[in-house]
Amino acid sequence: MTALSDAQSLVVIGGWGVDARMLQAVVARWPGRVHFVSLGDELLSLNQTLSDVALGLVSEYSQPAAWLGWSQGAQVVMAAANLPGTPVEKVITLAGFPRFVAGDGWTDGMAAETFEAFRMGLAADANRTWRRFQQLLIHGCPGEESNQARKELSRWIKQGPVARSDNLENGLAWLAHEDQRLLWQRLEVPALHLLAGADALVQPWVKHLPVPDSSRVQVMPDMTHWPVGLKAAECGRWLKDFAAIGEAVT
Repeated sequence: MTALSDAQSLVVIGGWGVDARMLQAVVARWPGRVHFVSLGDELLSLNQTLSDVALGLVSEYSQPAAWLGWSQGAQVVMAAANLPGTPVEKVITLAGFPRFVAGDGWTDGMAAETFEAFRMGLAADANRTWRRFQQLLIHGCPGEESNQARKELSRWIKQGPVARSDNLENGLAWLAHEDQRLLWQRLEVPALHLLAGADALVQPWVKHLPVPDSSRVQVMPDMTHWPVGLKAAECGRWLKDFAAIGEAVT
């Protein structure tokens, strides 16, 4: 495996209902061009499945590149990396998960009852439920950083969701049913999985899912589902090192 060139691009796929540019601080030190892709109205309305989204994005971003997926975006990236002739040379997942909802032997996801209550809340009051979800992105942030995290988050809350309520419901349906455990265990593309140790949505799955030798899993202590402040910078260093050596971090 040859080292990545400084010019290699990075395709960043955002999570459910959020702007992918929320990760600007995380990818600020990436040595090449960065493309931000949000799971917005067009992607959610024109595609029936998450795999369809991945197929479309591979066609749009067809040049060899590293791909980073945050939260639900991690599932999109993993699906893209598994396509024949994929342009995805390296995978990075941030607070990602092979399965979002707990069940069928999977204990590290959101409780099914909690998820169903969340889905019902979205149907009843989409804006209020989306704002509550935003707060969960930084829930658990250490006290000394929580004020800054709330300040940074307020900017994105004011901007509003990147998709209409009906399309947000489509995204939730994908979260409810997508199960990529087998894919994550058999991924052939080198990968770096950065898990959030203080995640309020899902638990770090490192003890319950074996991954290939070409994948590295790192739990980031005290990191929330959205990395902010020092944790964003720390993730950025991991990304830069991963880019520099061109293979799974050891």
